[in-house]
Amino acid sequence: MKLVTLESARFGKLRVEEPRQFDPGLNIIIAPNQAGKTTLLTMLEWVLYGAPSRGSKRNLSLVEQWAPWDGSNPQASLVIAPERRSWPELIRVQVFFDRFSIFVQDVENLENLSERVNVDSNGEWDLGRQLLGLTRGAFQTSVLSRQGRIDEILSEPDLRAILTTDLAGLVEDPEKATLDHALLQLDNPSFRMQGVAESPVLFSTILRRLDEQNAVARLEFEGGREKYAELEKLQARKEQAEFRQNQEQIKRRKLMNRIRDIQLAGAYWCYKEQTRIEQQLEDWEVRLAGEPWIKDFPFHLELEIERWSTEFANINEQDGRMREKLAAAEQALLRIEHSLGSNEHLLPLVDRQRDINEIAVLLDSATADAEQAAQEREHYGQSADPETRRRFEELDKGMRKHRAYINTLLDWYERNHKYDTEKAVTEHRKLELSPIIRKGKGGRREIAVGTMVASLLLAIFSVAIFGAMGENGPMIGYGLAGALFCLGIVLFVRDVGNKGLAKRATAEMDREIKPALTRLADEQGRLDRDRRHYILEYELTDEKWAELMRDIPVYKDLRFRLENYALAGHRLEDAREKMSDCWRKLGRILQGLPTQIERGWLQEKQDTLASIEDLKKQRMDQNATQLDLRRELDINGQRSRELILRLSELVEPVGLSFVATTSPEEAVGRFREMMQHAREYRGIRDRLREAEGYHRHAVMPRDEFELEWSRLEREEQQRLSSIVSTPDQLDEQLNQRRQLEEFLGRLNDDNEEAARELSALRERIASESDVLRSVEDSFRRLEESSSRLSGLIVWQKAIEFCRESFREIRSRQSSSLAPRINDELQRVLERAPVEGVIEAQIDAALELRLRVLDAPAGLEGRALLERLSTGARNQLSLALRSAIVKALTGKVNAPLMFDEPLSGLDDLRSVAGLNYLDTLSGHHQVLLTSCHRAQYEWLLGQADVSAGIIGV
Repeated sequence: MKLVTLESARFGKLRVEEPRQFDPGLNIIIAPNQAGKTTLLTMLEWVLYGAPSRGSKRNLSLVEQWAPWDGSNPQASLVIAPERRSWPELIRVQVFFDRFSIFVQDVENLENLSERVNVDSNGEWDLGRQLLGLTRGAFQTSVLSRQGRIDEILSEPDLRAILTTDLAGLVEDPEKATLDHALLQLDNPSFRMQGVAESPVLFSTILRRLDEQNAVARLEFEGGREKYAELEKLQARKEQAEFRQNQEQIKRRKLMNRIRDIQLAGAYWCYKEQTRIEQQLEDWEVRLAGEPWIKDFPFHLELEIERWSTEFANINEQDGRMREKLAAAEQALLRIEHSLGSNEHLLPLVDRQRDINEIAVLLDSATADAEQAAQEREHYGQSADPETRRRFEELDKGMRKHRAYINTLLDWYERNHKYDTEKAVTEHRKLELSPIIRKGKGGRREIAVGTMVASLLLAIFSVAIFGAMGENGPMIGYGLAGALFCLGIVLFVRDVGNKGLAKRATAEMDREIKPALTRLADEQGRLDRDRRHYILEYELTDEKWAELMRDIPVYKDLRFRLENYALAGHRLEDAREKMSDCWRKLGRILQGLPTQIERGWLQEKQDTLASIEDLKKQRMDQNATQLDLRRELDINGQRSRELILRLSELVEPVGLSFVATTSPEEAVGRFREMMQHAREYRGIRDRLREAEGYHRHAVMPRDEFELEWSRLEREEQQRLSSIVSTPDQLDEQLNQRRQLEEFLGRLNDDNEEAARELSALRERIASESDVLRSVEDSFRRLEESSSRLSGLIVWQKAIEFCRESFREIRSRQSSSLAPRINDELQRVLERAPVEGVIEAQIDAALELRLRVLDAPAGLEGRALLERLSTGARNQLSLALRSAIVKALTGKVNAPLMFDEPLSGLDDLRSVAGLNYLDTLSGHHQVLLTSCHRAQYEWLLGQADVSAGIIGV
């Protein structure tokens, strides 16, 4: 086993916030006094074996003694290389000492290995025994050395006492409980069993006193049992909460790793996309080397050039129309001249009159269609002007990135508009029906019945009431009664009518209004759900959504008008095509007329003379029209030359002097071509800036990505690069990342709540610690009194049995350990001999036998060991520790941990001791702690040692 990394630790005065790496060889840990160097060794022991128990119970008081000085909970996290066949290459061990819990995890695949570690109910576990093969006692005496006591393994009067400290845990004996009890009695100096046995009176007095103490302790224990049980439940709840918190931490760590993978994969794709755009930009730089002004193209001239081009096109179009009119006038003049010269072709029209009429009807229909299409085109022509088209193009450009789902937004807008309309109609109808229902619920029927009853009573008692008024008095009473009865009937009829109307209104309310309101509420819920879904799906914000809903009606109206304008243009072209077809048919008819006229010649002659006069007038009109058209053509030519000069003045100051050598159309085309190139170049630069911004804000900054990516292995880079290959996959991964971050936020909230609950349990347990200690003290006193009482009763037999069993066990253990330790000691001394020591052996009784150079005769054993120098004793103790570790574990895979091993040595012996530790580090990982930085820096310069200094 080797220690790889100390990630964090809070234990006593020791506090490690940043990871500390350990080399597999010699590690020198330097820290000032009171920084926790010795505490570090104790913490490593607790990490491997847990907190030392108090009998069969957890030692809470000992854990409180080692609580961190900053008030937090004692805990530690290490990365260990087990070097065991059934264990992974690296494991992470996290220990929470206040909860007596340990968490073991595979570093590579994050597999939970905590089930491999057996945790006892007393708070100890067997991780050290599994990884090292050593019990806690053997680990303390062979691997650890505190406060410079490196040779304590040699100073013990009996080496067997060190190697057999864990015999009680190694022996499988049915009398184990009696053995442990007897050993406890033997080690207790306050009891002298022989003196007690010699005085029966004293023996009975002690028995009675112990019996009284036992009764008092039992009463105290019974009194605090319920409170103790409650505290045990709280402790169990706290352990469960800590376990859940640990599992949540594992889950959060996995989520964070997944989020990091998604972030790196997206950043890698953005990095490739950005590199591709940069390559395109470089290609454009090479392509535009001869035209550097395109990079700063004068886009402000676009509007002026377009206005100039439109005006020039209008002039050309007007010029073309005038030339067409002029050509038509010339043709008409030629036709008139021809008609004046020979008009005999008009006579055969009589035979083709029917065909001409049919073609005339078709021509009239086509003319009507053309006029209607022209009217519609004129009606929608406002949408075709440049300002409207510019507005539509701006809206269309703003919605370009929404074009993939603009139909979805239009559908949602139509649904929302339909919902608002139906809701307004339903609410209006509900407001109309509510007064009718309220009228039907009124109590007018009871008033009507009461009125009629009152009228009847008035009629019955009218003589008595109005008799004093004379003969007409009763008639007045009858009249009033009749009027009152009529009023009751009117009220009754009105109430019946109101209730009928209310019934029908209620039926309509239940049949139409309420289902409509329910349906509208469902529709509103669907609209809100679709709105939230579209906002999340298309990555919109509420402000962007409001802006789109404001622009969509305008965009829809403009698109509708432009589509109708284009449709009217197509219809106009079709009508003109029909008219052309009709004129072609007439032309074919006119070309095939006969030239002979047999009858009606006189009448045709008169008509011909009349038509000749008309043709002369038409010729004069055509000549005037030709003069006007030629005059307008001259004006248009002058305006075209002025526009060309204006274009030259616009483009020559910015270096675009190509108008003078080309025609206006070619100049405008050249300008638009270069403007298109400039826009493409600017678009690539904009995409590069967008990619950089997206890389920085949506994924991670590029420099951070390059640093993180360079730290990954090649297989990890290949795995991450295969996650994202398209923008859709990038968006999907980013959505998944947002979902994971939201889930991680919820986990953090749950963890904070669990942490608050756990802190509340800890505070409650801490507040009840006095009760817990009092119960534990009473229970301990009860156990002590009971054990002493039972010990006195079975004292003599237990002592004799335990002595014999202990001697036999020590003898068997010594005879089995001695050969192995001696063989391993010889191997270590062969690799790292001790200067002046000729031979060192371990005999069958685990006694150290030495042969020293130039030693006086008769001096051997421990006396000879005491005569050795401190440096030689330390080297010999290091060799013996290495041999014991290998003999007990079967492998040289246990680290050696020493605190101030070179204290008390002079410079020469310190250099020799450090060289000896470096020799042992070839087979063991050695951890050396000290507060003397200058001394070890000097020693590293003097000794032939390759080791680094680690600060804590």
